[in-house]
Amino acid sequence: MEWFKLGERKRRDDANLFLAAVVEGSDDAIYGKTLEGNILSWNKGAERIYGYVADEVIGRSVTMLCPPAQEDEIQPILMRIRQGEQIDHFDTERIRKDGKAIHVSLTVSPIRDATGQIIGASTIARDTTERKRMEEELRTYREHLEETVKKRTAELTDLLQEVKETVRVLATSSSEITATVAELASTAAQAATAVNETTTTVEEVKQTAVLSSKKARSVSDSAQKTLQVSQEGNKSLEQTIEGMNHIRGQMESIAETVVRLSEQSQAIGEMVATVNDIAEQSNLLAVNAAIEAAKAGEQGKGFAVVAQEIKSLAEQSKRATAQVRAILSDVQKGINSAVIVTEQGSKAVEAGVKQAAVSGEAISMLADSVAEAVQAATQIAASSQQQLAGMDQVVLAMESINQASIQNVAGTRQVETAAQNLQELGQKLKQLLERHET
Repeated sequence: MEWFKLGERKRRDDANLFLAAVVEGSDDAIYGKTLEGNILSWNKGAERIYGYVADEVIGRSVTMLCPPAQEDEIQPILMRIRQGEQIDHFDTERIRKDGKAIHVSLTVSPIRDATGQIIGASTIARDTTERKRMEEELRTYREHLEETVKKRTAELTDLLQEVKETVRVLATSSSEITATVAELASTAAQAATAVNETTTTVEEVKQTAVLSSKKARSVSDSAQKTLQVSQEGNKSLEQTIEGMNHIRGQMESIAETVVRLSEQSQAIGEMVATVNDIAEQSNLLAVNAAIEAAKAGEQGKGFAVVAQEIKSLAEQSKRATAQVRAILSDVQKGINSAVIVTEQGSKAVEAGVKQAAVSGEAISMLADSVAEAVQAATQIAASSQQQLAGMDQVVLAMESINQASIQNVAGTRQVETAAQNLQELGQKLKQLLERHET
């Protein structure tokens, strides 16, 4: 029996030693105190957490570890311990030896003797400063996150409202765009048709310009020939005027000659009259001579013959004079007619000279006009050539515009399709937002 008691005491001592080793090796501060709050034991964990060694705290009040604001909490805890209550995970603040405040989590348990009477209290203090810091940071971060979430939620709400308004505007705009693009596509198709027709018209105008250019060249060539003919005609007219002036001079000479001939014919007429008078006198003289010869008889026969010859000559002279007078009368009439014709010819030549001068001026003006026409025709031909070159450029430009119109129609069709897709997308987005609201 005694042996049993000794074995039991040894196991108890070994257990106490093991428990002491566990307490001493714990990272937590484990210390005992009386019911009045005086420290009785102090392990290595307490030294590490509070910075005090055992000799500095044993026998002193536990309030040395409390900041002034927490000193009043010691007595209520001890009161609860006296009542046998265990206090678990009591978070509070304590002061290290270096004056630094730390957060600790306390578990305070009553200590009983062999009879079960409460004789003290054990405290396990775990340093929660880092955890508290992390919790504080976490709380601050959570508050910041909550504030950010609230802010972002409000922004998201506003954004959602803006999105709803945007979707509404998008749906309306997409409908308008679709209608506008449809009209644009129709207009582009009409424009393409008009451009195609214009291209055909321009091609026809080009052909007309080619014909106009040929006609202008032909007109220019004809005008050149006309100019040459007018110049030659002007030269011929100048020669004609010179010939008319020469004829006028000759007519004046003829007129003078006719006047002199008229004067000479008048003189001849006077001479014929004189000859006629002489012939009559000779005839009278012959008659008288014949009478005298008859009176003379034989002596007068020879004289009678002479008288007869004289009479015969006188009669011949009279007949010749009559003939000369008739001829001279005809000549006089011819001269008078020649004078009249010469005057008329002179007047006609004068009129011809004036008319030739007028014709010369007209031909000169015609030559000037033809020259201007030639210059104008040349300019027209050059302009037609430039116009033809311009029409070639216009044809190329219209072909480019035609190609661009075709591409524009194709692009407009694509835009119309895209606008329809956009409208469908806007409707889908609007439906999604309406479902989200419900």
